[in-house]
Amino acid sequence: MVREAEENKAEDEKRKEEIELKNKAEQFINQIDDTLQNDQAKIPEDQRNEVQTLRDELKKAVDENDLDTLKEKIDALEKAAQEMGAAMYQQQDGAGDSQTQESNDDDVVDAEFKEKS
Repeated sequence: MVREAEENKAEDEKRKEEIELKNKAEQFINQIDDTLQNDQAKIPEDQRNEVQTLRDELKKAVDENDLDTLKEKIDALEKAAQEMGAAMYQQQDGAGDSQTQESNDDDVVDAEFKEKS
């Protein structure tokens, strides 16, 4: 029994790696879907289209159990998602600057206080 387990160890580890890779891909697809749905207005159209295309290709690789393509598509989608996030951050940062300028017009008075014992 021990000998049999040792003989199957390499196959078991390969299978474990395959399952973990598929799980990572499926989780990433769900994360991308959520981002595309929730932040659609913040994402430039060209980047949204690119990410959707890569997401679809990754889904196809998961469905076909094509592990080599799966690794390649995960890497490509991660890169596109990072670029999309950077673009969203830049848009948000630009909006934050205008809000900060507007809020600077408030009449704010700084004051000191002492706590009573």
